[in-house]
Amino acid sequence: MNQLEKRQDDLLNRRAKDYLQKKTIIDEEFYHKREINDSFYRLRNESLQRRVKGEQFCAKSNFTNNKKLITDMIRDTFEKKMEDLLEEKSKSEELFSRYAKKVKTPVEDLSTSSESEHETPEWIRKEEVRVIKYLQKKKRKIRQPCLIYSLPYSILQQDIKKINKSLLDANVNI
Repeated sequence: MNQLEKRQDDLLNRRAKDYLQKKTIIDEEFYHKREINDSFYRLRNESLQRRVKGEQFCAKSNFTNNKKLITDMIRDTFEKKMEDLLEEKSKSEELFSRYAKKVKTPVEDLSTSSESEHETPEWIRKEEVRVIKYLQKKKRKIRQPCLIYSLPYSILQQDIKKINKSLLDANVNI
């Protein structure tokens, strides 16, 4: 009976050989599983960090490339608009100089004028008619050519300066 009580006491206090052997086996399995899970966690975490670094690198390179592309696009469209504006200015100056040469009275219809030395292009005739109608509406006498633009050159230059300043503020290299 004494052995039975001793055995029961060892089991309750967790000192029995059978219990300790099984506990060491379970502890070793737990330790190995924990090592495997830790290594799996570390590998997954490192993979995630590499992926984040790669995406950040791609985002930075895309940002710099997009910045360059956008500044080039803005510059190209601005230069094209300036060329169009200068072309319109030269057309208007040509139209008004032709009108000033042909007309000696305040207002006269150029489409019926027979002083034409050569065939005038269609767009010039349309512009001449439009200018004549404008002048007839306002009942003006022509003393000097009158050019009508949506924006003066000085305002365009101010806009260019503002664009350059804003691009410099955004750290964009021109």
